[in-house]
Amino acid sequence: MRRDRLQEILDRIRAGGRADSEESERLEIKPWPTESSGRSGRPRPDRKRIDGWTREYAVCFANAKGGELLLGIRDDLKGPDAIEGCSAEDLESLKRTVYEGTRPPLTVEFEVHDLPDGRFLVMVVPESPRVHATTSGRRLRRVGKDCQIVYPDQDLMLEVAKGGDFTAKHVRGLGLEGIDPLEMGRLRDWLSRFRPGTAEDFAGHEDAELLATLGLMDQGRPTVAALLLVGRESVLKQHLPQAEVLFLRLAAEGEPAAAPVSLRCGLLRGIERVWELIQPSNPVTVVREGLFEIPVPAFPEEVVREALLNALVHRSYVESDSVNVRVHPDRLEIGSPGGFTGGVTPENILTHEPVRRNPLLAEAFQQLGVVNRAGIGVDRMFRGLLSLGKPPPAYRGDEHSVTLIVEGGDFDDRVARLVGRMSQEGHRWTVEELIVLRHLTEHDKINAEEASRLWQRTASETSRSWRGWRASSWTNSATDAAPHIA
Repeated sequence: MRRDRLQEILDRIRAGGRADSEESERLEIKPWPTESSGRSGRPRPDRKRIDGWTREYAVCFANAKGGELLLGIRDDLKGPDAIEGCSAEDLESLKRTVYEGTRPPLTVEFEVHDLPDGRFLVMVVPESPRVHATTSGRRLRRVGKDCQIVYPDQDLMLEVAKGGDFTAKHVRGLGLEGIDPLEMGRLRDWLSRFRPGTAEDFAGHEDAELLATLGLMDQGRPTVAALLLVGRESVLKQHLPQAEVLFLRLAAEGEPAAAPVSLRCGLLRGIERVWELIQPSNPVTVVREGLFEIPVPAFPEEVVREALLNALVHRSYVESDSVNVRVHPDRLEIGSPGGFTGGVTPENILTHEPVRRNPLLAEAFQQLGVVNRAGIGVDRMFRGLLSLGKPPPAYRGDEHSVTLIVEGGDFDDRVARLVGRMSQEGHRWTVEELIVLRHLTEHDKINAEEASRLWQRTASETSRSWRGWRASSWTNSATDAAPHIA
């Protein structure tokens, strides 16, 4: 903890604040516990409570996002009376107490801050990739301002939160009888469609051998990823009921236009079925540019497939909620359980390094040739929509879910014609060019600063390419747009 931050906390408490108002997901404040020293009556540190607190808060913070325990401020008083400070302590002894009192052992750091208000002790706990407990068996995790008990039925959720791959596990007692032969045929069809050059290599493989080649077997048993892809419906309903896609078509007033359709089947079949269900709400407008015809569907197939793949591959499978596909009269919404992970946000999703919540499942789709390890699925959606004169995909999300929105209404036919004509002439449009072109259909001009925000790049990254492409062939050809590029 920085010295100035601690001083600010003390100043607010001295002015009449309370310690609990300063606490957060990553900060706990406690008094310095003391006990009578016997005949003299002088207080001395209560090592039993100190040892107990440091061990439990070390586990609590390590099992969450890390944090700090600040000792020396009473949490039952407000104002100056709450500030008491700490006595001198052997920091190495405290570190050893935490290390020896936790399993797996935790290494923490202790800081001493000597300020005009007294001496204060801060235990700094890093986030750990493992799940820890005290040697007495207490497993805790910081949730908001509380340290909550981790119960046995929460083990899997905590393991996944720590980076474990749920889809790499297998269902106890379930073997190849859980695999649907018809879905294995569909998997081979997908290989032929998306990886035609390698499909013949797998032609002679038995089902178990093919799954093993794709990395979907674990000690002779199918993994969760294998079951999600090609499992029998009865097996999915019994063992993985959360693997559901719920399809709903809505009327103009927001009311259901038809009964929801629940899909608990292999993901490959589910993706195909959702596309079939979308078709009645997917009109196609034909734009003509010279001798060329450009079909503009409300929801382009490649965009829908990428959106579904993102939702199904990156959702949290330890959550009980379904993936929801909602078709409104003017838009398509795909919501998936589990918030953004690994630092991804709506503001950086186009350029952030890919973060995979379910690595094995993502790897399987990569092996099928449907997704790219480089994480260009979002790029494809932006390109697919912008090239037709449509708005880019929009995202909203929190720690519990992510929703992707694809507008299905109006489009700018000028953009569709320009992009189509120049593509026929051999121009390879970049996403950056398409983003700028879209911006110029709604604004008078654009500069490097605005481009940096729209491209989700830093100013230095933008400046390296700004001057070069602004004089490129497309800006010279797009005479209506070029004068507005500053």
